[in-house]
Amino acid sequence: MNHLAPIIAARVPALIAAVGEKTSYRFFEFFTANIAIAAYFDKIINLSLFHRGQHFPA
Repeated sequence: MNHLAPIIAARVPALIAAVGEKTSYRFFEFFTANIAIAAYFDKIINLSLFHRGQHFPA
């Protein structure tokens, strides 16, 4: 599929990796995308609070 496939396949559960390269990639992509979205959301909230003159949440 791409040059990252062997790295990704080594990092997913064996059951997922056994299904195939594309499935492994999609599994990895799903979880990393959700983590990135949550991190960006947190930063947007903090920036919004900063511009409103409020303190950052702890």
